[in-house]
Amino acid sequence: MAAAGGALNAGRALAWTLLSAVLLSACSVGPDYVRPEPPLPAEWDASAPGVGGGPADLGAWWQTLGDSELDSLITRALAGNLDLHQAVARVDEARALYHVAAAAQFPQVDSNADVTHERFSENGLLPGDSEPLTDYNVGLSASWEVDVFGRVRRSVESATDTVQATQEQQRDVLVSVCAEVALAYVNIRTLQKRLQVNYANLDSQGHIVQLTRVRFEGGIASGLDVAQAESVYAETRTGIPALERALGEQLNALSVLLGETPGSLKEELYPPGAIPAPPAEIGAGLPVELVRQRPDIRTAERQLASPIRREMAPGRIL
Repeated sequence: MAAAGGALNAGRALAWTLLSAVLLSACSVGPDYVRPEPPLPAEWDASAPGVGGGPADLGAWWQTLGDSELDSLITRALAGNLDLHQAVARVDEARALYHVAAAAQFPQVDSNADVTHERFSENGLLPGDSEPLTDYNVGLSASWEVDVFGRVRRSVESATDTVQATQEQQRDVLVSVCAEVALAYVNIRTLQKRLQVNYANLDSQGHIVQLTRVRFEGGIASGLDVAQAESVYAETRTGIPALERALGEQLNALSVLLGETPGSLKEELYPPGAIPAPPAEIGAGLPVELVRQRPDIRTAERQLASPIRREMAPGRIL
């Protein structure tokens, strides 16, 4: 009877120990991280011309320009840009490290097995049984660290913050790529338009030079008039190579952004097209909403949270 009572008391003590461990594991050392909320105005004056008070739609802002060629170029850039591929690989790496940190919350199981096969030599000094002997060994062990002080939990939270920061870095690269593609495309269309105007001016100025020379030969115009007409014509002609060189540079830059060979877009973007025009009214929304959509700020906040959570874990020197 005494033995039964002792076993009962031992069972109760073990149950209380396990319950205490579970309750303590629900607690973490240090205060919880709180995302900072900077004081920003609740509303602002959006009375500037062309600026509306509605929310800003930044998900696919380039589509508001209404240019199908630009939409196609950005789609290809998102699929072929090498910087974006690197950003995606960094996200995969951060997720793998998160799974490593999260695995510490669960029991660790270790197993091993081996087989030994031996037989005595028939030519030995002490010949034994010539039949071979086979020995099988199988081992299984399990361990689990009870997260009493929340060290593992804080490590998982830190790894989560790192994954989120890496995802925001990927979005930051995506925003930059889209902006660079759109800027290069607008510059290309602008340079093409300027070249068209310069070629038209050069043609008309060439006619003026010929007409002025005829007038000079007829005694109606002076030599100064001829020199001025030729000077204007020469100035327009010398400006064309600079524009053609700038156009080639922008075409090559756009090809690199798309992950393609430089010069591959020369035929695709010819003949010249219209310069994309913004919509008549752009929704701006509140400044606080615009700030919350910026990937660089969201990345900085997640990078701030990750080391703070690690410093909260026990065993670290603050």
